[in-house]
Amino acid sequence: MYKLSFVFLFVVLTVFDLKGQCIPDEEFIPVSANYGLSPDTLAIGYVNQNYNQDLTFVLPMDTIVEIEGFGENLIVFEDYHITSISLPIGLSWECNNSDNDCHYDPTITQYGCVNLYGTPLEYGDFNVDVTVIATHELSWVVGPEEISFSLPLTILPNISANSGFAMTNFSGCAPLTVDFINNNPGLESYSWDFGNGNVSMLENPTSQLYNQPGEYLVHYIAHTSSEPFYFLTNVEIQNASGWGNEFPDEENLGILGLGSPDFYFTITDESQNIIYQSNVLEEQNLPVSFSLDNLQLLNQNYTINVYEEDGVISNNDYCGSVDFQGFSNSATLNNGSLVVNYTTYNIQPTPFADVIDTIYVYDSPNQPSFSFDEENITLTLDSDSSDVNYQWYYIQSPIPNANNISYVPENSGYYYLLSTNEYGCSAASEDQTIVVCDD
Repeated sequence: MYKLSFVFLFVVLTVFDLKGQCIPDEEFIPVSANYGLSPDTLAIGYVNQNYNQDLTFVLPMDTIVEIEGFGENLIVFEDYHITSISLPIGLSWECNNSDNDCHYDPTITQYGCVNLYGTPLEYGDFNVDVTVIATHELSWVVGPEEISFSLPLTILPNISANSGFAMTNFSGCAPLTVDFINNNPGLESYSWDFGNGNVSMLENPTSQLYNQPGEYLVHYIAHTSSEPFYFLTNVEIQNASGWGNEFPDEENLGILGLGSPDFYFTITDESQNIIYQSNVLEEQNLPVSFSLDNLQLLNQNYTINVYEEDGVISNNDYCGSVDFQGFSNSATLNNGSLVVNYTTYNIQPTPFADVIDTIYVYDSPNQPSFSFDEENITLTLDSDSSDVNYQWYYIQSPIPNANNISYVPENSGYYYLLSTNEYGCSAASEDQTIVVCDD
């Protein structure tokens, strides 16, 4: 048996910030004759903002391989096929040779291009995993080669810090009443957390009372849509029948080494449109698993149709179908002997605004009290505090220059003392009726 040993990574990519149609950059020269990657990372993207990035790759025409028993040999590549590119939710890809199902013949051109596009829906650091199937002149003996590699991609949040709401009286003395103004009316849903133990889902919430001093964080979230996004990420055919029942079926031609089934599936929507068709997993026994590049699902029913490919000798075998709802969690589906496991991934909708602001509530000084010394005709504060200022009042009016802890009244009437701290918070004493006698 021949043993094929590849000693190179043959796909080379470079990133360009191009606009419009994806066009390969044929002036790009890889660092090495066999492999190279430039730059190391893709351009940064932002949640809810359009992303558009082109990838140019170089396809070697041939290479030197070592074949067991025959030494080093020059083999020629016949076809490269980009089968999948894993991307963050919301992004998609398209090759510049989509009319040929992203197959590339290096004898025609060594350059190809892939465009990454869309609107990312979640932020974080991701790996963009690219899978390429390489067919060479010895693939009929050892099969094609599957090559995978990764490029890092960073998606950053795009959240406003001050456009959610406005507050009146957001800073003051306890007890403090604060009113809120929603800057984004008419959206589908709202969430308010006022930091004082109260929450609201109203578009325009009621006033909030803050009885204790401190800093209160108000968290506001507004959504244009409350429905999560659902994506299909994996389909596993666990069991199936109805294949290999006829002599021409290739599974019955074991003498030719064709004894295992070749499963694939399609997904149709409610209108019976094929929205996805998988690759054929050749010569693999059940169960077989297929990874999908985050196929977005809508709120409707879908059908998974399972087939077994028989090539040109006989017709493909239909193994049945199962139905599932787009907005659903991962589950196992059964229809007779057909058992299919499907995996979904859902993310909550990205907020239109996600804002945190602060309310500052300050403590008021203790209520002052004072005494009247009739003999000396003097009003005197009972207990002094070093961090407050004082103002004496006579019949509801401040007395000019009466800012000490004592005051000599000149007239009979109602007096009280107002103490004010550094935050502008005040406390007033009880009124006292003072009688000043004439000598």
